[in-house]
Amino acid sequence: SLAIFKDEKSSVRLTDFILSLLLHTSVISGFSRGGNQLAIAHGVYDYARNVFTKESFPYLHGEIVAVGIPMQLAFNGASQESIAAVQSLMRGMQMPITLQDIGFIMTEEHISGMIKYLIESTGLTLEDEQKLRSAIQVIL
Repeated sequence: SLAIFKDEKSSVRLTDFILSLLLHTSVISGFSRGGNQLAIAHGVYDYARNVFTKESFPYLHGEIVAVGIPMQLAFNGASQESIAAVQSLMRGMQMPITLQDIGFIMTEEHISGMIKYLIESTGLTLEDEQKLRSAIQVIL
């Protein structure tokens, strides 16, 4: 809780800590640029913001991308235990963990639309469609 940061010195340290995290995230993102390591997770974000703009409005960029991380892990072949551990951590931090949690309206048309969008926007191919359909199951 931020309530522990009552004085100005603690507040400055918290601000420095948050800015440090943001800078480290930028550096790491720069190193992975072009590698598609989180392309699916970011594609989930893009699709949610473009198709469910009003519904996804209350959620932060990181929260929506995080919902896509278990799908990315499943697509990359991570174990069910690893995926469950990530989702458990997210649940423990009271984060959204499913597409419905971020306002995604669950219809086959929307799911297919997202799969199509991910193929078109991430460098994946039509051969990846079945693998994406399987991976999306972890966030439905």
